[in-house]
Amino acid sequence: MEKDSGINRKLPPIDDSEQDVIIKQKNIFTVLLNKNDQLLVEDENMELKDLRAAAVEFLDNNGDGSCSFCQGKKNSSSSDNPTKAIISLANDRETSYSAYISVQNELVAAYNVLRNRLALQLGPKKGFPGMDFVKMQENYKSVQ
Repeated sequence: MEKDSGINRKLPPIDDSEQDVIIKQKNIFTVLLNKNDQLLVEDENMELKDLRAAAVEFLDNNGDGSCSFCQGKKNSSSSDNPTKAIISLANDRETSYSAYISVQNELVAAYNVLRNRLALQLGPKKGFPGMDFVKMQENYKSVQ
């Protein structure tokens, strides 16, 4: 009998501290997917094809100027820094599985765009010229 393996995602570790973390609303990128598989991103309708670019723009914003590798617009009403940025994805119960996976893939791809760009920037400085994020990851896994 075949068995579904599910989606392989690495979740952040559980923080046992009792401190409440304060998150500014501008650091949350809200993505909603309704039962008709329509996207509402930051309270505006959006096509799936535009989601990746919107997420990259949000993550790379550098609103507080503390990110040394960001190239964003430094919009003070958007995310402060990639380390503070949170993407919230919510869906209805009747959302199709394929739409949900497509949205999730676009959001993961946004992170990979930024990782790849940074790898290409830092690679020559660290002795890995022309090596993108995927190649660096494969190289790291082969050394382990």
